[in-house]
Amino acid sequence: MAKAMEQWNLDTKVEIKSRDEIGELGDSFNNMARSISMLFDENIKHMREMDVLNKLSSALSSSLSVDEVLNIAINEILNFEILKIERKGAIMLLDEHAKTLKLGAQKGLPEGHPCLKNTMLLGECLCGIAVETSKTVTSYDAFKDIRHVVNYPGMTNHGHIVLPLKSKDNVLGAICLYLPPDVELSNEEIRLYELIADIVSVSLQNALNYNELENHVESLRNIENELRKNQARLSNAQRIAHLGNWDWDIVKNDLWWSDEIYSIFGLSKDKFGKTYEAFLNSVHPEDLEFVKTSVNKALYEKIPYSIDHRIVLPNGSVRHVHEQAEVSFDNSGKPIFMAGTVQDMTDYKKLEEQLLHSQKIQAIGQLAGGVAHEFNNILTIIKGYGDIMLMDMGNENPSKFHLTQIMRAAERAEQLTHGLLTFSKKQLALLKPININKILIGIEKLLSKLIKENIKIKTMLTDKDLIVVANAGQIEQILLNLATNAQDAMPKGGILTIVTEVVDLNEEFIKAHGFGELGRYALISVADTGSGFDQNIKERIFEPFFTTKGISKGTGLGLSIVYGIVKQHQGYIDVHSEVGRGSIFNIYLPVTTAKEDYPEKIKPLALAKGKETILLAEDDEDVRNLSKSILEGFGYKVIEAVDGKDAVNKFKDNKDSINLLLFDVIMPGKNGKDAYDEIKKLKPGIKIIFTSGYTADLIQQKQDGEEKLTFIPKPVSPQKLLNTIRELLDG
Repeated sequence: MAKAMEQWNLDTKVEIKSRDEIGELGDSFNNMARSISMLFDENIKHMREMDVLNKLSSALSSSLSVDEVLNIAINEILNFEILKIERKGAIMLLDEHAKTLKLGAQKGLPEGHPCLKNTMLLGECLCGIAVETSKTVTSYDAFKDIRHVVNYPGMTNHGHIVLPLKSKDNVLGAICLYLPPDVELSNEEIRLYELIADIVSVSLQNALNYNELENHVESLRNIENELRKNQARLSNAQRIAHLGNWDWDIVKNDLWWSDEIYSIFGLSKDKFGKTYEAFLNSVHPEDLEFVKTSVNKALYEKIPYSIDHRIVLPNGSVRHVHEQAEVSFDNSGKPIFMAGTVQDMTDYKKLEEQLLHSQKIQAIGQLAGGVAHEFNNILTIIKGYGDIMLMDMGNENPSKFHLTQIMRAAERAEQLTHGLLTFSKKQLALLKPININKILIGIEKLLSKLIKENIKIKTMLTDKDLIVVANAGQIEQILLNLATNAQDAMPKGGILTIVTEVVDLNEEFIKAHGFGELGRYALISVADTGSGFDQNIKERIFEPFFTTKGISKGTGLGLSIVYGIVKQHQGYIDVHSEVGRGSIFNIYLPVTTAKEDYPEKIKPLALAKGKETILLAEDDEDVRNLSKSILEGFGYKVIEAVDGKDAVNKFKDNKDSINLLLFDVIMPGKNGKDAYDEIKKLKPGIKIIFTSGYTADLIQQKQDGEEKLTFIPKPVSPQKLLNTIRELLDG
């Protein structure tokens, strides 16, 4: 019976035969009661432990934030009454790279505790031992435990249980809890603490994983945003540069274009076939074979694909494009893919044509200036000796008429050279503030007499003052030349319209027209209703000697002179014309804020003789002989020099007797200006007259801190030369 009860077999029926059996039965009941009590206590303890673990798990599951998980963990653990701990502790996280522990969360740590300084080296505390060994560390006497190296002011005796936070094979950190003095933990109790640490470890790892995932997602978002920005930058850059990219799957014949290429070709995505043949449909018919050949050479001969060609837009307009591409081949050498770019070069081509035209005009101008310079020397000789002969010839001389005709022809030739020099911008002109409207009002009467009666002249002048720094005579010459050309373009009559106004040249204007600088300008517009001309003529219209009037009907210098004058005045000229619809010449001259300058009347000087000594430097022997003859004929003593170097040497030998220098500007070796600069160091204040066939590379009219230098352009008339010499010597 007793044996059955001890085995918890309560259904057993036992017959009692003696008092000894009753006593034995009582003992069994007592043993069973004790066992039941112990089992009950054990179950209660287990239930309390499970409650702690469940409560901690539930609390930690409420957050995936690392900071929140750590703070929830330390607060929950310190509040569990079942644990034999003081209400203070900390959770430290491992920085494996730095070999340090960083404070993650704490509660109740006394002021001055080392953990509060945020980081600790692994060798400075029990937490480091737990982390390095990945095992639970217990210490029951802080003062006696040699492993407890951490001390701080006001520290009292206490114990520790330090639990490593483990995730698989990694250690995340440690939980450090305070134990009251003289408290030691059983293995079962330590096991409960370790279960708590396991739950915290899982929650902490989940939070770390979530944080890493969030960072990864954020990184992906940042990458996506950066890709969007880069795509926007690329699209914007392609738009500004008129540059698009494309790729062609040769096997599938699938052609992809970027947005900018659609814009360049004037096509929409829904109207483009997205094939190689669809692209060829937009190529200019005259360039089609060239493009196809270039593509085939790139595909089958591996020749680099970099070509320029034209395309035709749906509206019929033509654009110039540059294409560049590379081909990819498979292992057998068969072309499978081609990728490249298209850039709209239309504006660039226009600028290139304008530059080439400008360079062409400049080159022609240099040639014209050189020819005019040499021709002026010849005219100086012709007119000089002609004037001498006329002065010595009486009216009754029968040869005087013939000589007069020669002189008139020379004057016509002089006007021709002046035109060439004006075109080449090497004609000296006196510029001063003038009112353009007054010039037009003054020349209107002259135009009415010069222009045929079947042409009506209309002037529409702005009511604003148009003050520009210009030469009045040259502005008149511009208007006369343009009016004459307009008359020739309207043989059956028409309307000549002259308009003035103030305009501002802004960035949009400069971009659209391809010329100009920012600022305010006076616009002179001369329009006719004549025959007009095409683009080919427009490209050559300002070239010297180019004319459409036929043989003996024009020199071809009129518009080249206009061009040269406008450029000399820092202005711009623009032409619009269509065959059968007339022409418009727009001239832009910079407006000035200076006040209008009124001309002074100059009294002519009478010829007078002299006896002073003049140093004459001229490399052209015939011109030098002529000048010497004129000067000696009027009493002057002349010392000749063949160039600038010779002039300096001759001056050194005769500096005390020389009163005036007469130098040609352009001479071999040392030019006239350099020779003068050297001579004036020997004799400051020496007077000089410069002469030249052109003046652009001459001297400035007035040097800084110097007297005004005198200049006479060739051909030089004897009267002008003698009067200038006398005026300078007497002044």
